[in-house]
Amino acid sequence: MPNYYEISPTDDNLTLRDGKASASFTVRYVGDRTVEARAQAIALKGAKDDWLEVQSPSTRKMEPDQTQNFEASVKVPPGTAPGDYALRLDMVSVDNTDEEYDQGPPVSFKVKESAEPEPDTSGFPWWIVTVVAVVLVLAIGGGTWWAMRASVSVEEWTGEYSGRLDGRNASLGIEAEGDTLKLTQTDKDRGATDKGQAKYTGGDKAHILENPFDSDGEVMILHRHNTNLISMRGKWEGVSFGRVFSKSGFERVAGRNFEPDRWREFWRGTFEGHTDGLSSRLTAEVNDDEVKLTLSVTSPDGVETTYEGSAPMEPDSNRESMHVLEKATLTSKDEEESKTLTIKELLIHTWGSNYMTGIAKTPEGATVGQIFVRDEEIVTTFRGEIERPQLNNSGD
Repeated sequence: MPNYYEISPTDDNLTLRDGKASASFTVRYVGDRTVEARAQAIALKGAKDDWLEVQSPSTRKMEPDQTQNFEASVKVPPGTAPGDYALRLDMVSVDNTDEEYDQGPPVSFKVKESAEPEPDTSGFPWWIVTVVAVVLVLAIGGGTWWAMRASVSVEEWTGEYSGRLDGRNASLGIEAEGDTLKLTQTDKDRGATDKGQAKYTGGDKAHILENPFDSDGEVMILHRHNTNLISMRGKWEGVSFGRVFSKSGFERVAGRNFEPDRWREFWRGTFEGHTDGLSSRLTAEVNDDEVKLTLSVTSPDGVETTYEGSAPMEPDSNRESMHVLEKATLTSKDEEESKTLTIKELLIHTWGSNYMTGIAKTPEGATVGQIFVRDEEIVTTFRGEIERPQLNNSGD
């Protein structure tokens, strides 16, 4: 049987942290037609299917000889027997599942034996504490997952990332020397490299680096729930610009360059991505000079919360800042007790408007990063004609 998909994992072995890990795969479609390709994570060696989830979107359009990156999350429940387990990624063409499919190689992970808790001899009824904690979690509701990942270790910052710098192809390398992070950022399209460094401070803001390349107003944010992802806001002549990085890269082309005079058309659309590493979907609508946002965020336990709100734009004040939306207050609509999420800045990449960077404040007050990629290419109306944008096909 001929091969249709070439599936290559980034690593053959995963290291679990608190029972969780993320496996990245590079998939190349070697067929001769355009297909809707679906990825599925398969449990091996005693693992369970419900431990595994392919990050959205798991079904994507693929062209002949196109390569895309897929990511599967692993979440092993407490109490799992110690041992060696594995998974693989399978790919199938949705319209021809009987013939066009391939299996990827296995990726192993080890579940270690957890230490037994010391028995309590004080006589205090600790079961009461457990019951009270459960009641509090239920009472507080869906927003508590924001605070589950308060800090990160310095090791989780390190590694090689690829991504977009205001839409241009870019890479980011991070090394740790004690409590200092050494950074190398390369704008591949322009052949420019910047060196920087920042102190790792620890605590509940350990996922945030201020001015890492010694430019006022910069902020780099590691996503706490998926440390393969980094969001960054840079500054140039006082204007904010977005950057996104991932250890598995981004398969989508940069897209059309942003045009300030036609800002409404570039803001409209649906974007898939992450908020603090959690799966998210953002929809933007434009009414006159106001952008209405609908943001859905899925918590680690699968609960989806939807937030809605809007922010004004000022089309006549500064044309060069029309890719920047500031101070959008979004309120949850799915819960009896509403919660507020504030998007401090939302930045469309001006050299590739398929990409968007956000900086948000969660209902619990933590500053987190957001990464979004346009779900479909923009189709803009100009002078009565439909004009489809010419894509930047330079790739990563």
